[in-house]
Amino acid sequence: MASPDRSGETRIFTPVFIRLSIISFLVFATFQGLMAVIAPFMLAHHMTVSEVGVTGAVFVLTAVAIRPFVGRELDRRGRLAIFWIGLGTITAAFAGYPFATVLIGLVLLRILHGFGWGMASTASATLVQDVVPPSRRGEATGYYANFGDLAMAFGPSSPCSLCPSGGSGHSPGLRLVPPCWPSRSSSTCRKRI
Repeated sequence: MASPDRSGETRIFTPVFIRLSIISFLVFATFQGLMAVIAPFMLAHHMTVSEVGVTGAVFVLTAVAIRPFVGRELDRRGRLAIFWIGLGTITAAFAGYPFATVLIGLVLLRILHGFGWGMASTASATLVQDVVPPSRRGEATGYYANFGDLAMAFGPSSPCSLCPSGGSGHSPGLRLVPPCWPSRSSSTCRKRI
């Protein structure tokens, strides 16, 4: 029995699929990296463990609540438009995190981040289904999902691996890392939360 023809129209790994998968990996990895540092960041700014939980819940509830509306808008406004709006919203939220040192600021950013996450992740998964051959959607979905799984493996350790050696933890782009993490070799970076 001959194997199915996997060239031309039935190819999964097109440039568009690869770009979507890499963007998805980066979005998921930065999210996972944020999860590794947000609790210590909040605690360093005198917030409570309960408040850490509240910010996590707000993010998830927002991301879940927006998905049905995003699904409708994907068909009305187009997948790419919603995808880019979601990525822009996530970027705006990330830019604000270093300055959100009080609970209300973090809650508002988590809501914004949840909206962006709901838009970008839903649009990205839908775009993947649009660009792969219908006969190979299941296989393509598996490959695409693996990029998210890899992000879960590498994302949480990335903030600690980026800590400036001997720095205060407040270098550009790493302002979420609290000053109690002075260097990448410190025991605090390796400490589990």
